Amino acid sequence: MRLKPVPEPPTALADLREYQRAVPLVPERTDDCCARLRDRRDLPNRQVANDWLAFLRALGLVRETSRGFVRTDAEPTPDLVRTGLRGRVLLVPEALDALRAATPADPVTPDGLFERTRESVPRHDRARDPDWEESWRERANRLLRWLALVDLAEPVGSEADGYVAGDALAADPESLARAYYDALDAGEYDRLADLLDPAFVQHRPDRTFEGRDRFVTFMRDERPLTDTTHAVDAVFPEGPGVAVCGRLLDAAGDELFAFVDVFTVADGRVTGLETYAQSG
Repeated sequence: MRLKPVPEPPTALADLREYQRAVPLVPERTDDCCARLRDRRDLPNRQVANDWLAFLRALGLVRETSRGFVRTDAEPTPDLVRTGLRGRVLLVPEALDALRAATPADPVTPDGLFERTRESVPRHDRARDPDWEESWRERANRLLRWLALVDLAEPVGSEADGYVAGDALAADPESLARAYYDALDAGEYDRLADLLDPAFVQHRPDRTFEGRDRFVTFMRDERPLTDTTHAVDAVFPEGPGVAVCGRLLDAAGDELFAFVDVFTVADGRVTGLETYAQSG
């Protein structure tokens, strides 16, 4: 389940520790935890405190028990916060997709992200809040600033009202997998080589490639895919990488075959690729 609350981000990620420490070590009721957060972090009202409690839970810094909420031993590291945002906060996957496609000339803005995701706003939010559009635009603004805080987004422009993919997003497993397919489809083999570790290994049902250079040479000289397109249907976390379900389409858009690829990633490069299924 993905949670809606996205509070105002702090100036520095280290400030999250103070919000986490405002939640007790011994489980307490929601009302008591909200009161502690409000008092210790000088929050304006209970609703903001409740939003913080839910958000800290999404990040893995707080957990809910049968007796109430309690803070965890987890440290608010960039990796932990990125994992929580990706997996448990509403509309983060959509925001990351937009950032992957953004350029400095056409960045993601809060208004643009809202328009991109407005149909995903829960119906009950639209029904009960006459100003729901403004509320969710403001949420989009806060969400982009949270992503920037952990290097998933990078502000651009003189007023920093637009964002492109940050360094952490450019090197994450899903982004690398998508970049791999983009490079193959475009016939950009130098770019493909940059994405792969020198010791890259690919296992297919019919053959194995050991070494980046051998694989890139084969794809360039013997089996170019520039008349085809990889359509990615679903991406799932898989160990230190991702599993991708998709289809290879011909120039007319007709399906040639379906595939399941599992990427292994280390230090910002693809180290291994397993093709488990391929059907015509």
